[in-house]
Amino acid sequence: MKHVSGKISSYFIPAFLIVIILILGLSCSKSISNQEIMAKVGDRIITIEEFKSRIELTSRPEYEDADEAATKNALLKNLIAEKCAALEAEDENPIQKNENLLDQMQGIREQAMRDVLYKREAWDKVQIRKEAISTIYPLAGRIYTLAMHTFRDPEKANILKRDMYTIDPKDRAKYLELFIGDKKMITREIPFQDLENPIVHDALFSRPLDIGEIVGPVQVEEKRFLVMKVLDRKDKPVIGPDGVRIRRRETEDVLHRKAAGKVWAEYKLKMMRDKQLFFEKDPFMEIADYILHELNPSKTARNDERVFSKDFLQTAFFSIGDRVWTVGDFQEMLRTHPLVYRKKQFDNRDDFLIQFKYAVADLIADVYLTQKAYDAGLDKSDVVMNKETMWRDAMISAYHMNQTVRSFPDREDFDPARMTGRGSYLEGYVDDLLNQYRNRISVNLNALDEISLPRPDRYAIQKNVPFPIPVPAFPNYTGNSDLIYHHTIQNK
Repeated sequence: MKHVSGKISSYFIPAFLIVIILILGLSCSKSISNQEIMAKVGDRIITIEEFKSRIELTSRPEYEDADEAATKNALLKNLIAEKCAALEAEDENPIQKNENLLDQMQGIREQAMRDVLYKREAWDKVQIRKEAISTIYPLAGRIYTLAMHTFRDPEKANILKRDMYTIDPKDRAKYLELFIGDKKMITREIPFQDLENPIVHDALFSRPLDIGEIVGPVQVEEKRFLVMKVLDRKDKPVIGPDGVRIRRRETEDVLHRKAAGKVWAEYKLKMMRDKQLFFEKDPFMEIADYILHELNPSKTARNDERVFSKDFLQTAFFSIGDRVWTVGDFQEMLRTHPLVYRKKQFDNRDDFLIQFKYAVADLIADVYLTQKAYDAGLDKSDVVMNKETMWRDAMISAYHMNQTVRSFPDREDFDPARMTGRGSYLEGYVDDLLNQYRNRISVNLNALDEISLPRPDRYAIQKNVPFPIPVPAFPNYTGNSDLIYHHTIQNK
């Protein structure tokens, strides 16, 4: 048998967005108190953090002629309506009848479990000293414009690195031009907050860099080296004491994420240290070419009949230690964990093969992380259960509301003009539904009053994870701002 081998590497530090910490703002070990609840509908809870994440991490509706207080009421009313619709439609739950949705829900739950594990094993173990913040603070508003060139040949990269040490700094830019020849360098802006690759961040933001300065080559992946030339630099100004506080908080956040990323990488390295990964060469190439065709049909031929044959699904694909994973096992894994590529653009087929190997290795590492999370009981943590409920309720509600809207034309008094806008059939249905559940609805008016609304067009993603959308799309069932509830929640 021909093998393609490689250790499951941990030098790649996931570029987690701060959305993880926003979503995981609650402790995993305590029950939810009134101070953390925005609204309740029966046994369904909308936490204050969930409300914030729903209005901050995805675009939300705008309501004509509504001030901030009315807008907040309408937003909360839509989320309460989502919970009521989910309760109303539990018996017709489409998730229980759809394997793809069941797989998606499992994937979302297990990703949330890994996020909690990351918070517990990495984020919470990092403390940033004030001296470290003060040292880096002058660079925290900096944005570099860079010309960048990638080397795949380690020997060539090492020659350039050696030569850069011996050449006068003022001559390095000219030497680099001669060294790379007629190959074009790509141009990119990198701000201080960009932690997509912590190795690059260390090279750029450990000290001030001058315009024209050459940085690198630095090794960013196996057999991938990056050299950068500083074309320009600019600094975002800090305005007033509030601006200083915000800048220091941003500085601390970047340092915290970077330090936590290193702790997380070490945690994964220890977990995978004795696990050698071997790919079976022929199945590896066949699957890689099939997926490459899916991503870019012009690159390779496609062989559906072979890839989906029973014999091929039973073929060994890779092994770790004594365990052999078949092509069918791999296909089953993808149902709950789509592949995540470290690079989104591939230079050529050989580059894709490298990135495919990394993506499979990262998937395997996540399988082991998920098992650790299950062993720690994190599937039962409040954070994970709330996130799973949030997504499940959003899916059930969207299905139920869609079915309801489709039934409106069957009304005897049907008027097409009332299908949209204020006074629509759907707004009337929402008020009827909330009145039906009124005695089970409680709201925290004090907490709602303290919320500040972000811009309505914000949208966030969580990088380098199989399910990058952190929260469901915001429901837009009604623009009516009259809250319907029975109880108020008192902060105690």
